[in-house]
Amino acid sequence: PSSIPKLKRLNDFLALNSHINIEIQGHVFLLGDNNFMAQRISEARAKRVTKYLIDHGIDKSRIQSVGYGNTKPIYANPKFFYEEQCNRRVEIKIK
Repeated sequence: PSSIPKLKRLNDFLALNSHINIEIQGHVFLLGDNNFMAQRISEARAKRVTKYLIDHGIDKSRIQSVGYGNTKPIYANPKFFYEEQCNRRVEIKIK
């Protein structure tokens, strides 16, 4: 629910800029090497954003969804809770 305003802004941006394609990148924070669970969670996170956009009128051909598991953390060795939270994210890349 806290992400809805950001998703609405992204949807509005894409609706106004029909020539732009995006990649939705899902990330997670789990200790250790990337594993099956981390990969699945990151993919689900990205697909959830993709579904929202498609459900709100954005053509699915403009969206690529990818999960990176815990392979691309912002903080490689988080010491604080906020650093762990930063590693749990979805990033939007304009293509």
